[in-house]
Amino acid sequence: MESSPEPRQSGLSVRSILLAMLFLVVGALWVRQVSLISYTCRVAEGTPSVPALTALVLLGGVALAAAFG
Repeated sequence: MESSPEPRQSGLSVRSILLAMLFLVVGALWVRQVSLISYTCRVAEGTPSVPALTALVLLGGVALAAAFG
């Protein structure tokens, strides 16, 4: 007897939207603060920007914690 395949779940969930919004706000505040305090560190002009890379590293840590924890 064949069982029907499980329906594929979307990667877009409430948790992923909330994490994206959190990283968006924190990144914007970070860039604003650094731009106001120090003009020698051009965080917003990096390619890719430092807040984006930081968010990716944090998401990787969350994924590893979820996989092994």
